[in-house]
Amino acid sequence: MSWSKLLLLSIFCNLGMSYAQVTDSCGWIGKQLPAWEKGELDIHLINTGRGETNFMILPDGTTLMVDAGELILTDPRTWSVRNTSPKPDGSRYAYEWTVYYLNKILPSAHKKIDYALITHFHDDHYGSVGEGAQSSRKGNYLLSGITGVGEFLPIGKIVDRGYPEYKEPYDVAYCLSGKSDTVEYFTFKNYLRFIEWHRQHQGMEAESFKVGSSKQFVLKYAPEDYPEFSIRNLHVNGVIWDGIREDGKINTFPDTTVFKAQENCLSAGIRIDYGKFRFYLGGDIPGYAALGTPKWNDVASAVAPVIGRVDVAVMNHHGGRDALSEKLISTLAPRVWLQHVWSSDQPGLETFYRVRSSWLYEGERDLFSTNLLQPLQDVAGPDLKNSYESCNGHIVLRVQPDGRYTVFVLDSDTPEMKIKGVWNYCASHK
Repeated sequence: MSWSKLLLLSIFCNLGMSYAQVTDSCGWIGKQLPAWEKGELDIHLINTGRGETNFMILPDGTTLMVDAGELILTDPRTWSVRNTSPKPDGSRYAYEWTVYYLNKILPSAHKKIDYALITHFHDDHYGSVGEGAQSSRKGNYLLSGITGVGEFLPIGKIVDRGYPEYKEPYDVAYCLSGKSDTVEYFTFKNYLRFIEWHRQHQGMEAESFKVGSSKQFVLKYAPEDYPEFSIRNLHVNGVIWDGIREDGKINTFPDTTVFKAQENCLSAGIRIDYGKFRFYLGGDIPGYAALGTPKWNDVASAVAPVIGRVDVAVMNHHGGRDALSEKLISTLAPRVWLQHVWSSDQPGLETFYRVRSSWLYEGERDLFSTNLLQPLQDVAGPDLKNSYESCNGHIVLRVQPDGRYTVFVLDSDTPEMKIKGVWNYCASHK
């Protein structure tokens, strides 16, 4: 970008004004993503077509992976025309393409994952070990999703919604034991074997997600240089932060022995603050109570006030029809919406129209999707595609210390991952 454009963007940012610009003044289109530099916050939405995988390089080089989804290649959903084909192709497993991607973007001196967060236990978020899964060369576990990534890149600490007992809000292992012939059961047991092997043999730590904490995911290498950076744990297992005390909690669920919450409702969610910039990611929490389910299934509306306004948000539950309530959308009011897609019902059309609605919040908003599948476009018409800045590719959010941020879209159909588009913004919500 030219110095004049940088100056203009900085002026807008300093005035607290939202500003966006599509640009290629640096000649980035068709080239590799510029390497991360100290002081930048990078957030990658990696498009394998097999689920949701997020990876972050924090300002001092600390790394955080949030989920590592993998529908296995033998799953009927993988090759259905209703679902995304493997990206860039089916020659490797999703975890292998993820490791390939990470090796290309990680700083050369930091080929490891400091933290891994599993938001909830669904295959499109942590993997699946059905037929065709490969065996580890290290331990007694199979490779898929997070267990495959962790096989090749060491993980310092893994955090999920229930370690080590998995009894909140109900006993996960007991519920799954009744499904001992299912892929879900074997995947969860395999995940536990992965954790224990890496704890015993490679010193990996494991913890349960702590609601309200801003100390579970911290900068490890130069925290003193970035006092305005923090990651706040907002919700998990139906419990949300009260917005006041470090350990302040509000339980949004009644007695779950009467009605057990669906797994999506239990997703962990975080907010990242970096100076003027705010970002939200919340797994698959629903924003609507489906017919026949209680109102407390709408976790999104309950947690919205504690999230507050943000600059960028990842659509909960891939933008599905049960996601993103009116209250969540109007409260967060982001300039940019990011979306992981692996199925043709993502986004749900009801959700899409809510996100676009000026009745819920005023101002411009840009939408970016890892995939926008043709069956949905055929049903929705051109209005859907025309509302997205980008409909296909890896999405990279790069945030500067002064509040400027850039969205890069990388080609996910080839291993080269070359830049397809560049959009510049500045933070305005804090």
